[in-house]
Amino acid sequence: SFILSVLFYIILILDIISLSNNTGKYASLSHFNIIKLILVTNIFLFFRYFEEYDGKIIKSTYNKIKDGLSGRLINSLSKCSFGIYLSHMLVLRFYLIYVFHNISLKNYDPLKWVPFLIIITLVTTWILIWAMSKIPYIKKVSGA
Repeated sequence: SFILSVLFYIILILDIISLSNNTGKYASLSHFNIIKLILVTNIFLFFRYFEEYDGKIIKSTYNKIKDGLSGRLINSLSKCSFGIYLSHMLVLRFYLIYVFHNISLKNYDPLKWVPFLIIITLVTTWILIWAMSKIPYIKKVSGA
């Protein structure tokens, strides 16, 4: 599964590069693509059965991560991911309309601006959904 995922990532990257070189600009692949479907399925299967793998080095590293701070953060993000998915556009629009309304996005480098917006939106929605999941009646609709 892991080897197939790496192979399909390489195929996907080469396909994007090939399309971009032929058109002279970035060419995106469709969201509905057999390569992406196989890739996502392989990644899911890799992580789904990862705990059952018997490799000692991988198993000990996995247990250290699972029991540490990063494991708790991953678990929290996993629990809040559906709520984050549901509310991220509201938070992003809030930032763009009320916080960054005087900033023209055309004047800034998207390689810096987009990751900044992704991080700030993710952190804000994560905190929002985590806080909502602590309120007794609201946690049923928070998505956590």
